[in-house]
Amino acid sequence: MDKYLEVNGITVHYKNFSGGGKTLLLVHGLTQNIASFDGLIDEGLAIDINVVMPDLRGRGLSEKPETGYSVEDHSNDLLELIKALDLKDVALAGHSYGALLCYYLAAKNPETITSLISLDTPCGLHPEIRKQIQAGVSRIGKKYPSWEEFINGVKQMPHLTGWWNPRIESLYRADAEIFSDGSVTTRSSAIAIAETVDKAFLIDWNHVLKSIDQPLLMLNATGPFGGAGAPPMLPKDSAMAVVNGVKNGVYVDIPGNHITMLYGSGATKIVSSIKHFLCD
Repeated sequence: MDKYLEVNGITVHYKNFSGGGKTLLLVHGLTQNIASFDGLIDEGLAIDINVVMPDLRGRGLSEKPETGYSVEDHSNDLLELIKALDLKDVALAGHSYGALLCYYLAAKNPETITSLISLDTPCGLHPEIRKQIQAGVSRIGKKYPSWEEFINGVKQMPHLTGWWNPRIESLYRADAEIFSDGSVTTRSSAIAIAETVDKAFLIDWNHVLKSIDQPLLMLNATGPFGGAGAPPMLPKDSAMAVVNGVKNGVYVDIPGNHITMLYGSGATKIVSSIKHFLCD
C-alpha cells in the first residue's frame, strides 16, 4: 500500500486507494500525515472514489529537505504527483494547511482541478493562528523517553482533552520515530513546520480566493478548539466568507472540532457530504 515517487527533486510517500470513479487528492494538515484520514477511509471514502493521499514534504515518510517549505514548493510537489500518476479531472480536498494548498493549486491550475473541498479552513491566515496551533506545534521535534509519554502528551493537548477515539492513535504512531532505546521523537520536522507557517503569510490569499472557479464544498467543524468554552477553529462567518467568495460554494457543518471532526460521527458526515458533492 505504501508507495514512493520522485517529484520536484524529493521523494514523496503516498497511498492510493483505488476505489474507481472520480479521483480525489486528499491533503493533510500542517503537522500531520496521511494517517490523519484513516477515519475517513474506515467510513468508506474510497468506495467508488479513487483516493490518493501524499505525505507532504517534511512530514510522515516523505523526504525532509533542510529548506523549501513555501506554499509554492508544496503545491509544486502535489502538481508533479498528479502529473506523474497521470491523474485526470482531479478533485482536491484538504484539511487545515492542506486546504490552503488546495485553494492555491486550484486557482493556479483550473485545467487540472475540477472541484475543491475544504475541511475547516479559511482562505488565508490571521495573526492569531500561531496561538491557535501552538499546542499542536509545540510537540514537534521534542524527544520523549517512551511511547507512553509521547502519546500521553498528545492526549493532554487542549483540543483532545476529555476526548479520545482509538483510531486517532494511528496518526500519532505514523508520526513517531522510535529509537533503539525506546525514546521517541516526531517524524514531522520542526524546521519544516516553522518555515511552512512563515511563508504561508507571504501569499495574497484574497487574490487566490477570487481566482477560484471550481465548485467548492466547505466542511466546517462547529466544536470548540481548545478547552471548554473555546471557539471553533474556524467560526461559521469565516467559513461562509470562503463559500460566498467563490462562484459555486456549498456549506456543511460537521460535528467535532478541527481535529476530532475526522473521526466518529464527524467522519461519517464528511464522507457522506463528499460523496454527495462529487458523485450525485
